[in-house]
Amino acid sequence: MRRVDENELITIGAVEGGQLVAEKFENEMRERTGELRRLTKEQAEKLAAALEGECVAVKNAEWSIVMKPLPYFHIYFVLASDKSGIRVLFDKKVLEAGMPVDDVYDITRLVSNALVRKARKLFQNE
Repeated sequence: MRRVDENELITIGAVEGGQLVAEKFENEMRERTGELRRLTKEQAEKLAAALEGECVAVKNAEWSIVMKPLPYFHIYFVLASDKSGIRVLFDKKVLEAGMPVDDVYDITRLVSNALVRKARKLFQNE
């Protein structure tokens, strides 16, 4: 499993204009992804593979799924080791690409919805 240095990851607040939406974004993502907290590491790996994502190792995380909707836009869904919640982080490449915060927000919302729907379908009987 590929190891990702958390120093290479940022929150939405680091994106230009992200400070204005950071709290709303974090609250929305916490609500949208809440049910993913129950997934085991093995289930997270199965979920990532089903959506052509990747499980990666991030320090102090139970599991981490990275989705790559664009070559320069990688979204990390990270379950804290205490299973307190999913953190949503981004690769710093998004800064170099100059991606607008509105696009970061909207694409992340769509990807998180896809993760949750697929998890429901895959693990509905577990």
